Amino acid sequence: MNSGLELTEDEISTARDARWKVVSVTGVHTASLTVLKLGFGNGETEVISLDHIGIENLIAVLKSVVPKFDAIQKTAPITVELDRGRMVASSSE
Repeated sequence: MNSGLELTEDEISTARDARWKVVSVTGVHTASLTVLKLGFGNGETEVISLDHIGIENLIAVLKSVVPKFDAIQKTAPITVELDRGRMVASSSE
């Protein structure tokens, strides 16, 4: 399942483009899945789902590549919509 996940220099270069920067994230946890909607700088969105293994894998990778990962969790601006059961974080840049 890991084949094809290697990042190429071309992919890294493309990802640096502001159009592909994640500028907002909305998430909700339902049953055994966490569903996230990612908003990109070019206005496009993508919806993904994560089970508990996917969440563990994502967090493990983020902790290994993101400087000061634990501090981010305490300072990120997140809006909680209790009536809808979702959380929203967006960049104001």
